[in-house]
Amino acid sequence: MRKLQLLLVPAEGQSLNLLEARLVAEGQALRSRLDVPGRLHRRAIRLPDDPFATTAHGAEVVTGFAAMMELAVPDEAGAQPLIDAVEGCAERLEGLGARIDATASAALIGTEHVIVPGEEPVALFYALRRLPTLDPEGFRDHWLHRHAELGRAVPGLRGYRQVHADPEASKAAAAAAGVGVHDFDGVAEAYYADVEDFLGIMAKPEVTADALEDEKRFIDHSRSTGMLTRIAYRVRD
Repeated sequence: MRKLQLLLVPAEGQSLNLLEARLVAEGQALRSRLDVPGRLHRRAIRLPDDPFATTAHGAEVVTGFAAMMELAVPDEAGAQPLIDAVEGCAERLEGLGARIDATASAALIGTEHVIVPGEEPVALFYALRRLPTLDPEGFRDHWLHRHAELGRAVPGLRGYRQVHADPEASKAAAAAAGVGVHDFDGVAEAYYADVEDFLGIMAKPEVTADALEDEKRFIDHSRSTGMLTRIAYRVRD
């Protein structure tokens, strides 16, 4: 599928519960603006006391995002319907009383690659930037054809997807939505039954050693970020 993900940073002092409540109304607006057969809409909210930072991966990256809104359409629909749907999103959220740090929030449009099928209530969203020594093609090739095999080898992983960014479409989506960041190279999604399942998977040597060591060959951890979330809403039309 072709996905658009809005990764949101709450403004200082903004209650995450209030932000989540206001995202319900904005989600309805986004769906109404996206009149494409086969559309998908999801919302994810960062877990309280997010344990991602306590893991070997989390220790390598920065944090900041606290919510994710996603729209997806079949590949053949292209990126433009997604860009049109999010036009004015940040301004509408402000009008609803949901204060976000629009400058620090991000938009990404990309193509989804399902590496391990499955989806569970708890999801890690891991927004990636490539090492400066790699061009976009080299980053995508390593991620999809080498690193994906390491993901498939992780025992018990309940779902793993890669969303490979389209830089021009992401830039257009950020401008339309009114957010400031558009330069992530992709988002990795991994799925878990619950937090205990997440911590167990993240402690496996296939993750703490093999996968993390390989990431250092193509991911700039100092400019990447992640959050462990619960999927608050999901509907496919």
